[in-house]
Amino acid sequence: MKIKIYLQILMPICFLFVSLTACHQKAGDSNTNPSSISSSTQSGNQTGNGNGATDPSGNLVDPTGNTSGNTSGDSSPHTPDNTSGNTGKPDQKTPYFNVRDYGAKGNGSSKDSAAIQNAINAAKNADGGIVYIPAGLYLMTSGVNIPMGVSLRGQPAATVKKWRKVSDLGTGTIPNDSSGSDWLNKANFSGTWILVDHGAGNIDSHATFELQGNASIYNLGFVHKNTAPVTSKITVYPPAISIKNVKQNPFNRDGMTIENIVLLNAYVGIGIQAGNGKLLDHQNGQEPNLYSLGRMRVHNVTGGCVYRGIIMKGLLDTIDLQDIRFGYTNMEKSYAAQRANNCADFEWYRADGSNATNIFSFGAKYGILTAPAFTNGSSSMRLSKAELTGQYPLYISATGQYEISDCTLTAIDFNNLCTEKKFRSMTVIQDVTSVHQPFYVFNKLNLVNKIQSESFTDSALYISTKRSSATAMVMFSNITFSGWSPDKTDPIIYYETPSRDYSGFASFYNCTFKGGTSNTGMLFKLSSVPDGGLQFNSCNIPQTLISNSTNTDNAVWFN
Repeated sequence: MKIKIYLQILMPICFLFVSLTACHQKAGDSNTNPSSISSSTQSGNQTGNGNGATDPSGNLVDPTGNTSGNTSGDSSPHTPDNTSGNTGKPDQKTPYFNVRDYGAKGNGSSKDSAAIQNAINAAKNADGGIVYIPAGLYLMTSGVNIPMGVSLRGQPAATVKKWRKVSDLGTGTIPNDSSGSDWLNKANFSGTWILVDHGAGNIDSHATFELQGNASIYNLGFVHKNTAPVTSKITVYPPAISIKNVKQNPFNRDGMTIENIVLLNAYVGIGIQAGNGKLLDHQNGQEPNLYSLGRMRVHNVTGGCVYRGIIMKGLLDTIDLQDIRFGYTNMEKSYAAQRANNCADFEWYRADGSNATNIFSFGAKYGILTAPAFTNGSSSMRLSKAELTGQYPLYISATGQYEISDCTLTAIDFNNLCTEKKFRSMTVIQDVTSVHQPFYVFNKLNLVNKIQSESFTDSALYISTKRSSATAMVMFSNITFSGWSPDKTDPIIYYETPSRDYSGFASFYNCTFKGGTSNTGMLFKLSSVPDGGLQFNSCNIPQTLISNSTNTDNAVWFN
């Protein structure tokens, strides 16, 4: 009897609970569209229509980034998910600000900088939020600031027609049919694009988007108006995206994210630097106003910059680089020659604890370049799964600790564009100003020569450790050298140390040297190398390469 009474009481309660839950879920579903978010969450909203953004022709913007006109289903734009750069519905607890509500047009001709900054300021005044830039081409005539707690998000960008598709960058044969193209035709673009027309002539002008701590930027493409290939000249510009002016406190120096970015012809793509000094201060030996930047990530960046892809300067904490792909976006002559003779796709200046994986560089003079930064500075790098192709694919000249594995480093003169006919797969130069203990570990690398011309000079690998007070150990294992020195007098390896009394060494274990069958091919050349300073253990080496090399004073050991 008691059980029956209990069931009679509980059953109506359970039914009521299930009914209320279903009603709540249905109501919640109706509010997941950004257009249904109340104007109270959009502080400073000027229009507040919330009916979805339109393209310059008046068509509703498809949530996928299609601007051709969507006439079915949900016509309002969605923001990317708050935890990733992928397209999805926003968290209803996060304030949402559409730049179209603040006057941005995205038609390629109206000046949109002020409207975008106003939307960002509204998000800042609301203690943070998502600033959404629908698909379109937004003309920027000044840079804007992205403060702490603000996330700037667009629709994923892609290119068509004369610009190379993002998926094709650096692959296959590039057709040389770019001259006379209408580079800024809006039909060439889909998704959210930024047309940059400010800061020309000054690399230290305000970046187009400057992150100022614990902020993020997702899903944007950048095209610069007054440089190749849009014009036939190369114009200096500030970075498209920068991180600087980050004050040293635990709340805003961490958590910065740059993700899903396309850089078609930026002079400098992304500049990340501690302090507020000039971007290239390190070249003049000047000390910047250093702040300790915290952990950050840069993921899924593609394009082809004309001077620098990504610069990292004065970073004292971990930076995570993943899935970054730089190549030719076009083959306009001045653009392609600039990349081949002056560009570095990645440049490290005092970047401690950097991790990079799935990195691709094609056609730049330097794939990865590290250089001395500041007094007694050093760099640390963990690099894996990189494919670097150019005149100097990997050029290390900053003392530090390096762990590099699973990479292919290919020397090439693509379309015979390089004016300096010197090529080298890999360079390791010890910084003579650093007092830090250097350490270099390389594993599973392919060092490849694909130079078609015979009129070049250099080695596959150049090692110079000239600072006696900071002994360098350079260790190679499972390295394959292919295509080097079959008919050249230059060695595959050139190694120099400060003196015969130097205690450092370079060692090779289980490495394979392909080629070198001619009478002139040499394995190595040495300068001041001590006894046992160059070691080969369990390596596969053609005898011709060994016999043509000079083992001075027992400096080279074979095991």
